[in-house]
Amino acid sequence: MEFGWINGINMTDVILLILINIVAFKTGAAEGFSGNFRIINVLE
Repeated sequence: MEFGWINGINMTDVILLILINIVAFKTGAAEGFSGNFRIINVLE
């Protein structure tokens, strides 16, 4: 099975979303949308 460039872009998007969720969890921004981390809330 070969992966094309479209699959590479999709894999990058999924990894980015997972990293954003990990950062939101570690900083406490995942508890609610009333936190001080507006950019994390918007991205999540």
